[in-house]
Amino acid sequence: MELMSPAGSQEAVIAAVQSGADIVYIGAGLTSPEGLEGGFSPDQIARALRYCRTRGCRTALALGGLMSDEGVESACRRAVFAAKNGADAIVVEDIGLVRALRTVLPDMPLWGDVRMGVSTVGGARAAAAIGLSRVALAPELGSKLHLLWREKGESRATAAKQYA
Repeated sequence: MELMSPAGSQEAVIAAVQSGADIVYIGAGLTSPEGLEGGFSPDQIARALRYCRTRGCRTALALGGLMSDEGVESACRRAVFAAKNGADAIVVEDIGLVRALRTVLPDMPLWGDVRMGVSTVGGARAAAAIGLSRVALAPELGSKLHLLWREKGESRATAAKQYA
């Protein structure tokens, strides 16, 4: 099991790392994902990624929200910036963004946001088929999580409480 923690500020990044998070994810500042109001500027992203990396903590950039075509272009630029600065993965909700990111960052791990609403093994397999290596399962699953955990190796689904 790994601990994945959201961080909506530089102070929260520091607190998450000092509290033992294995992965810290930060908002890109393009949209306002739940729990990550405002997001990080490019300079703040670089600083947060550097802080985590030097302390052995992995990082993910959250590009939450459904996007327009212009939003996808902006999100891709921010994802490339994060990749160049050491991000380990990109968290996405928008399926069109997944496709665009596969074009500009073919080897970057892409993770499905909880707001994608994946709640079945079939949904996890569909997420894997479009290029997601991990999905945050719908919190409504509760006790049904074990059904997806059994399939985790094949479907590459991970149960993570992103918005605790």
